Amino acid sequence: MNTPLLKFAEQAGLYVDLNGRPWPRNMSAEESEVAYKKFAELIVRECIDISDNYQNILGNEPECVNCRKVAYGIVDKIKEHFGVEE
Repeated sequence: MNTPLLKFAEQAGLYVDLNGRPWPRNMSAEESEVAYKKFAELIVRECIDISDNYQNILGNEPECVNCRKVAYGIVDKIKEHFGVEE
């Protein structure tokens, strides 16, 4: 598992085994569900942040207008698909 995913797993309260697989340690089913939901939310928010940052990289040049529109559309689609609220 790559470093950002390990960080997200730890932030969500998941234990990561030697093979890099996250799993809840000594958690009830409810606690496990909350941890996995948090893990997924952190991944989705990171995708949104990457798309948002891409818009900043494009700058304000006229030829970048359509690219920024696409980037905004991607952010909106990710939020809509995963039900992310601001």
